[in-house]
Amino acid sequence: MAPNVPTEEDLHRAWQRGSTQDKFLQTLSNMLEQMYPASQLGVHVILSTGGILVAGQLISAQWYFDQLGQQMAKAPAPAPALGKITDRFRDAIKTALEASNKGENAQYDPNFVHLKDAKFYVPGQQPIPSNQEGVLWRGRISAVDGVTIGGLSAQP
Repeated sequence: MAPNVPTEEDLHRAWQRGSTQDKFLQTLSNMLEQMYPASQLGVHVILSTGGILVAGQLISAQWYFDQLGQQMAKAPAPAPALGKITDRFRDAIKTALEASNKGENAQYDPNFVHLKDAKFYVPGQQPIPSNQEGVLWRGRISAVDGVTIGGLSAQP
C-alpha cells in the first residue's frame, strides 16, 4: 500500500493558496501512518514551534494512541477509562486511512504530528524532561514553524 504522495501540481497549488499546513510534514506523517503496524518506524525530527524546539521521533498517530493507551492502562483511575478513548481515536484514524486508500473519501492528510521520546528545548535551560526518556507529544502541523530531520542531544 503506497502512501498518497502529493503531485508536483498539488504542492504548487498548496503553496499558491498560502497553505498553513506543511505538505512535507503531512506526507511524512501519512507515510508513517500507511506503514503502521507492519513497521513501527520513527523518524528523528526537531520541530520549531512557538519559540521552542521539540525533538523526538515522528511516529504514526495510530502508534501514538497505542502507546498512550498502554500508559493510561497502567495509571491509577480514571486513566484506564481514558485508555478506551485513545483506542477509539486510533481506530478512527485507521478507518479514515483505509477509506482514503480505497478512494472512498478524500485523501488522508494529517493535521497533527505525533512524537515519542519528545524533549523540549528552551534557550539557556536543560531539556524538559531532563531524564533519558522523553514523552509522547502531539501538536498541530499548522503550529510548526520549521522542521529538521535528525536528532538533538544536550551535551554538557
